[in-house]
Amino acid sequence: QTVEGGYRYQTPMVNATLDGYYLTDQNHIVTSFNQTTNDSIDTNVGAVDYYGIEGIVGASPIENLTFVESFAVNHSEYMSNIPYSATVTIPTQGKVAADTPLLTMASRIQYKFYNVDLGLQAKFVDKRYVTLVDDLAVPSYVTVDTDIRVHLDDFVTPGTYLQFNILNILNEQYLGSLNVSN
Repeated sequence: QTVEGGYRYQTPMVNATLDGYYLTDQNHIVTSFNQTTNDSIDTNVGAVDYYGIEGIVGASPIENLTFVESFAVNHSEYMSNIPYSATVTIPTQGKVAADTPLLTMASRIQYKFYNVDLGLQAKFVDKRYVTLVDDLAVPSYVTVDTDIRVHLDDFVTPGTYLQFNILNILNEQYLGSLNVSN
């Protein structure tokens, strides 16, 4: 079940959106690694509630210059403990959903100089828990990328371009996805 609402603001120089949401999943399935049996299993963790806000602002204060800023704040919570066996329960009630950062933010600036676009962007991802009981987390990270795009419309088919990207220019070491464990 999901409830979501938002507001959009638009002028010739600024586009902005702010959304809020509440989602409840009654039978959320999580794939997790079981260290005892050395395999991955699907577990119904029961009800999980998610709520948060997301926003994005794009602005072009002067001709050929564009800024885009975005953020998401996400709260998640397991609503009950997970029965593991007839005598063992995994204490997940009140814990944050695994592999779900509380905060993500991104920023991009782009400048168009004749037929060349120059871009620079950064992304922040908050820490994420690796286990269902929030006793192990991977740290937050920031990546920075840059790109240059040369439009070739004057030489070949319109819409054709040549682009060069440099990803993770700060050489940040991070885990892009997690294998959740009990």
